[in-house]
Amino acid sequence: MSSRFQLFENNELEGQLTKTDKLDRRNLLKYKSKKKNDRVPLVITYSDGLPNIHSIVKQRLTTLHKSERMREFFPIPPIIAFRRDKNIEDILVHKKHNNMFYKSSNGSEPCGKKCAICNYVMLTTSFFGTDGEEYKIKGNLNCKTQNLIYSLRCKKCDKTVYVGQTGRTLYDRMMVTISNVRNKKCDLITEHFNKNGHTLRDFQMVESRRHSAVKFPD
Repeated sequence: MSSRFQLFENNELEGQLTKTDKLDRRNLLKYKSKKKNDRVPLVITYSDGLPNIHSIVKQRLTTLHKSERMREFFPIPPIIAFRRDKNIEDILVHKKHNNMFYKSSNGSEPCGKKCAICNYVMLTTSFFGTDGEEYKIKGNLNCKTQNLIYSLRCKKCDKTVYVGQTGRTLYDRMMVTISNVRNKKCDLITEHFNKNGHTLRDFQMVESRRHSAVKFPD
């Protein structure tokens, strides 16, 4: 018999096993709805050196209840919950290495949710300005990125025809632009993609750079 079972008297162990055998398996497998718990959680970082938090909370609850407002929020003691403390890996592995291995790569890409503009978004790590110069994309950008610089490219002409900025998501901004092209509104982008031999199939966009310090207009 293993050492952990040696801690129990044989009779006690047999009694518990017999009780378990008598349980109805069908009842055990039935879904049991969980009781709603309105107790407020008190989350603390775990440490071997912590005192008995449960005891402290119960002792000090009367002090807390001296305030009517606190008595309303904490009619019963809060649930004590412990979060994990830093382990050896957290201490030894530097943040820059975590970023190196887990940080999203730079580039422009569709959002992956098959939204209305995903088919128009180029999967690339760089973009070309209207001057023909190539620029690297900083950050991981997609259809749902807000407050960014973007470029519009014509596949037929193989060049960037427009660089713009928006405070909205690229999705919101491009839905307006694509609608303008379809309805032949009067602007430079619409004019280009409605020229002879051009269609919306030639329309491509690249999320070029996101700005956090400056809020662009819509």
